[in-house]
Amino acid sequence: MKKIIAVAVVICLLFAGVLAHQNGGIAAVENSSGYGDMYEAIYDLHSPDEIVMRVDGADVSWAEYFYSYYSAAGQVEQYMAYAPYIYGTEINWTDPIEEGETMTFADYPAEYALGSCEQIAGVNGFARALGIGLSEESLQTYDETVEAYVQSAGVSTPEEFFALLEENFANERVFENQVKTSLLQEQCFAELYGAEGEKVSDEEAVAFLEEGGYMRVMHILVMTGENREEEEALAQAEEIAAELAELEGEELTAKFAELAEQYNEDSNSEYTFTEGSMVEEFESAAKALGEYGVSEPVKSSYGYHVILRLPLDPDALTIEDGESGRLMAAEADFSSRFTEYMLGVESEFVNGFVPPVITDYLKYNEGSEAAY
Repeated sequence: MKKIIAVAVVICLLFAGVLAHQNGGIAAVENSSGYGDMYEAIYDLHSPDEIVMRVDGADVSWAEYFYSYYSAAGQVEQYMAYAPYIYGTEINWTDPIEEGETMTFADYPAEYALGSCEQIAGVNGFARALGIGLSEESLQTYDETVEAYVQSAGVSTPEEFFALLEENFANERVFENQVKTSLLQEQCFAELYGAEGEKVSDEEAVAFLEEGGYMRVMHILVMTGENREEEEALAQAEEIAAELAELEGEELTAKFAELAEQYNEDSNSEYTFTEGSMVEEFESAAKALGEYGVSEPVKSSYGYHVILRLPLDPDALTIEDGESGRLMAAEADFSSRFTEYMLGVESEFVNGFVPPVITDYLKYNEGSEAAY
């Protein structure tokens, strides 16, 4: 669920930092860079429970807003640290994120925090609109998640873990809201489509694959290279194609599978893919075939392919995503429904609240390597 898994990803980013801190990771970075002073100054602008914005009718506290802000700023810091080694250039807070764009790296944390808060509130509102609430199973999963974090952090009780969160600009409410939102999102998906999309019909899944230009094939690759002359590989491929020429239906697919087991030199003999995923010669030949059509030997940089075009299978895994067409159709529909819901979501900052801009607080790091 790529597009709808963002909340879970945010959670991993947010609370992984707590575990790193417990092992000295964040502490070491902050002590060497000086960023800790800057974040403390920003965090102290408001009390943790102060309401700073409202999204879809739900209040968002400063603690909830700031921890997303802090997480995004940490991502920028990491990017800045690695940029000289990867790109050969230094990145500053005042630089634009993309060439020609007005948004700078200093603007990104506030933008990210706004989007994160909107999505979290949106998931909860979307669930309410569907009449879906957390099940007993999901609540039990939440308790197990807390326990897992307690163990990973090397502490004895949830209270000690939540105390660690407070040392990292978060608290129990932030953790609970985000983890339960992720569980609620998963539950909404499962109730609508099944956890793996099993409620999506064959017809709906195949229609999704057809619309996306997907093809399903079996193939036999006879490779060329140092150990085989091209003429030899072509002759072998032609013999294989000739064995299949008069066969149809189940007899054809069974024989093709048998020959693939014997001769195919690719790691896979069956693929479900869309345009742009395979070498051009292979794709073009597969596209030209009708269902159960068999190609003549097709030359590519790998060797010679004999290709059998098959009907789309809603449960076959695609090479691009490693997911079935059924699951992909469910994810696409869920994403569309959630996006439509979010179009009606309104968010606003409370009177007097202004999102902080990091460049206004770099003075707290004067004398450190981070002060730029």
